[in-house]
Amino acid sequence: MALEIKESTCVARGTFNIYIFQPGWIAETLMQMPEGTEGKFSTDLSQPGLQASFDALGLVCTIRPDSAIVTCSSPNYDCGIPVARIMTELPHTPVKAVGNNFTFECERDDTKLKKGLDDAFLFERTNLSGVTRSDVGGAIERDGTTINLALSRTPKKLTLGVNVHRSTAKAADAARAAEAFRTDRRTVVELAMEVFELEVKDD
Repeated sequence: MALEIKESTCVARGTFNIYIFQPGWIAETLMQMPEGTEGKFSTDLSQPGLQASFDALGLVCTIRPDSAIVTCSSPNYDCGIPVARIMTELPHTPVKAVGNNFTFECERDDTKLKKGLDDAFLFERTNLSGVTRSDVGGAIERDGTTINLALSRTPKKLTLGVNVHRSTAKAADAARAAEAFRTDRRTVVELAMEVFELEVKDD
């Protein structure tokens, strides 16, 4: 069985003026929701910030003083677009880094791993009791971009988590990093097949 996308996220780390992010502005300008789309807006009393959820689309936008995060469970949504809009609309925002993150999953029983990869799951090869997950992974540097890959295995599931990290000096750099979301996803799929020899369903 092929790995399928379960969730994707675009995260910008920096310093954000949370009071600029009003519900209407988030829905209409950043997320560009169609008229009539239902959204829920909430705050977390334990820390400053605002969260906008659009359940019909599996879409969440979270703004905090140190981050702007767009997460979606839909396989076709580009989480980088709203984050890039933030950088374009607020060009003086100090941003230190942008990460495009992807999580793929499939049932373990139906997935064959490449020869030798089974041995890399060291926790499964021990006699320790209570082991519920075993991981194997690493990082790749390419043209100033760090790609972190982690393959996790439980008795029932195989999960591939990938973070594509870029350091940024200004908002324009952050916008370009966010706009690379779809390109990064294609790169991630290619790496999954090259490194782990895993089939990935990428519609």
